[in-house]
Amino acid sequence: MFNQDTTTIKGPSAGNPDLKEETANTFTVGAILTPRALPGLALTVDYFRIKVKDAINALTPDQLVRECYGNPAGITDNEFCAPITRDSNGQITQIVNQDLNLNSIVRSGIDVGLEYRFDAPAFLSSTGKMDFRLFYSRLIDFYTDFAGIDGVTRTDSKGEIGAWKNTGQMQLGYRDGPLRLRWKARYTGPAVDSNIRLANAESVGSNPPFLHVGSRVRHDFYLSFDLDPDQLGEMRFYTGVNNAFNSRSPFLPSGTVQGGSNNFSGYYDIIGRYVYAGFEVKF
Repeated sequence: MFNQDTTTIKGPSAGNPDLKEETANTFTVGAILTPRALPGLALTVDYFRIKVKDAINALTPDQLVRECYGNPAGITDNEFCAPITRDSNGQITQIVNQDLNLNSIVRSGIDVGLEYRFDAPAFLSSTGKMDFRLFYSRLIDFYTDFAGIDGVTRTDSKGEIGAWKNTGQMQLGYRDGPLRLRWKARYTGPAVDSNIRLANAESVGSNPPFLHVGSRVRHDFYLSFDLDPDQLGEMRFYTGVNNAFNSRSPFLPSGTVQGGSNNFSGYYDIIGRYVYAGFEVKF
């Protein structure tokens, strides 16, 4: 049995002069509902399916290693072995990430949106306006097909970090003359680091702790105030706090597909809560 001594391997990127253009077939269908009984309300539902042929993308290091060393005929004349470099002791020291023309990438899903504009309650203001927006996205398929050593290989990415099955966003806004307030909440559902690694772990009765990531919610708040243009020109002061409740990237250490030496994934908030302020002037 071979054991790799390190969990970190160099992965430089490389170009590919043999690439050809990719093409896509897309299909979308949707509907908009605006009931007369509720003026200001709009409901949208959209289905989409996108298939990219000769898709330009790079295989992951895990995929390259499996296609190289999983060939019963050995590594000779195996194109998937060329990006892999080993030292004199057989340790993998480098895996080059090179873009290739894969067979296809397919992604499909359903998007649902709700928007409602209405007068603010009387206890807030007699002239204020409010708007409520809700967006939900359900990922149905997201997979890649490529020509592997045993024929066409399909890699399912649905449910992985960055390809969440469920995502959503909610926003509540208020405006009254020069004053504007907004609260926005963003949701990403639970995910796994890698479907392939999860399947391999489950096949041997294992459940590594870093394979699973729970759902995340981020809250942003915004306030702005417009000055009287007759006095100072068009000027707006604004301030806000993003990620108000300090939701940060989950701990994804080196050795995971989505993690790295910094122990986080860029798909999530990295710096946590931050506050900003500024002004705009139009001359």
